[in-house]
Amino acid sequence: LMVSWLFSLNMAAQETKEKATLGEKFSKAWKGAVESLTEAGHELGDAIGFDDRIYNDNDAVEIGGTKYMPLYLSDVFADKSEGESLKELCRKAFAKDYPAAEIVNVSIPQPAWIENTVKRGGKIARYENRLYCHVLGKDGDSGYINVRYMFETRREPGKAVTHAADRWPKKLYADVMTASVYKQLKELDKK
Repeated sequence: LMVSWLFSLNMAAQETKEKATLGEKFSKAWKGAVESLTEAGHELGDAIGFDDRIYNDNDAVEIGGTKYMPLYLSDVFADKSEGESLKELCRKAFAKDYPAAEIVNVSIPQPAWIENTVKRGGKIARYENRLYCHVLGKDGDSGYINVRYMFETRREPGKAVTHAADRWPKKLYADVMTASVYKQLKELDKK
């Protein structure tokens, strides 16, 4: 960490064309070091299959001491044709993972792809676009299964858009819940 910070401080000092105060140089170096470490953490997470940028525990709903993902039942994706083909891929992935469950709802609760610019050292390294799809299945008379999938495309500057097979779609999160919990979540969704 210290080596990375010192290296960033040196690079920031070299890149500064105007006279900058020591405080400005430190601030710029610190920001660069934090960006580098954050990106390294995301890349490590991607490599081991954990994406800390996806599931935000703040939107979880606590019922009976257990946290559940909210129900996303509204489909608001603007491109209906693309949306239907992506939802079909989610249906197939869900059916493969939960062959005895009956699909109740498939939705894309965002109007468009979420665009993100990934930077390294303050410069654009790649562009990422993400889309989330939610599948709700009935698990016999026992309960429900609520799954969040993600589609992700990546593009480096000047290159073609690609997507990794393991993210087309990638299962990010799944909740298995009783019928009672499902009813409570559905009531919250109506509010």
